[in-house]
Amino acid sequence: MIFQGWFLFLRFCSQFVKVTSSIYDMGLARKLERDEEEKQFVHCIQMAKDEAENERKVIMADFFLEKDQYFKKVVSLMESLEDSQGIKPEVNAVDGPKHKPTSSLTEVEEEESEEYEVMGQIQNLNFDFSDLCQKILETLMSMEMHLYEQIEETLANYERKITDLVNNFLESAQALFVSCRSLQTNFSEQLATVVPRFFNVTRARIAASKEIKQDIESVNIEQQENCFSIVPKILEECLESTDALQNAIASSHDIHVQMIDAREDKLISEAKNWLKENLSEHSRYEIQGNRERLYEIITVINKVKEEFEELQASLVTLPMLADMEIIDE
Repeated sequence: MIFQGWFLFLRFCSQFVKVTSSIYDMGLARKLERDEEEKQFVHCIQMAKDEAENERKVIMADFFLEKDQYFKKVVSLMESLEDSQGIKPEVNAVDGPKHKPTSSLTEVEEEESEEYEVMGQIQNLNFDFSDLCQKILETLMSMEMHLYEQIEETLANYERKITDLVNNFLESAQALFVSCRSLQTNFSEQLATVVPRFFNVTRARIAASKEIKQDIESVNIEQQENCFSIVPKILEECLESTDALQNAIASSHDIHVQMIDAREDKLISEAKNWLKENLSEHSRYEIQGNRERLYEIITVINKVKEEFEELQASLVTLPMLADMEIIDE
């Protein structure tokens, strides 16, 4: 009887460990699948970013070349304007003008006309350069929006695939947990059949030992101790009550089922939390990257505009400034 109960226990342990090992092995295999899927997702995103970055570098390189040309043209025009303003008809207080008044007046008019023309060219350069900066800004912003749309689409595909992988794993794991509960239920039912018989035999042996004669009382005590020694002390009270025995078996079954349920709930909760955090992390990272790239584009364009304005400000002299104000009016 003892060996039968022990055999049931060993068989239950062997079957239970086999099922739980299957859950563990399947978890490792599915984790590798998820890691590979995430690796491919990150690779695709990085390829799209690298392609956009290379295209952006080409556009910016051309833009900086054009910027240098605009800067050189402005410097040249500002220098020519300054030179023209420095050449004025010299007038002697005694001898009078060195040139004929008519000729001097004509030259002054021509110089003023040239100055107005140069300043007009400078203003046109300002307008053209502003349009160029706006065009580059719109082009880069459009590229970034297109890149982000690609990333969003790739992220949606990744979310769908990784969610399917997690759900498939949980479904398979839950099926194995059903097997665990089934094994526990079968073991409890078999235990409920075997243990009462064992306890009945044990009680009968103890009762029989009490009927032995007094001249072999020492043997009776030894037999009685041997009978009780095969029953754990915590279960000795069950020898006196069948209800206590049945309650102990039922309680043991309920506790083990609760442990199995708790472990299943923990696995499901952690898997879903991992999925949520993984998707949120990738989404936050891509949104942050998009904002940083947009900020970088706007900052660079604004900086170039400021450099263009500072260049002109550094070349403007007081007479030139006065002339420019006249034109603006």
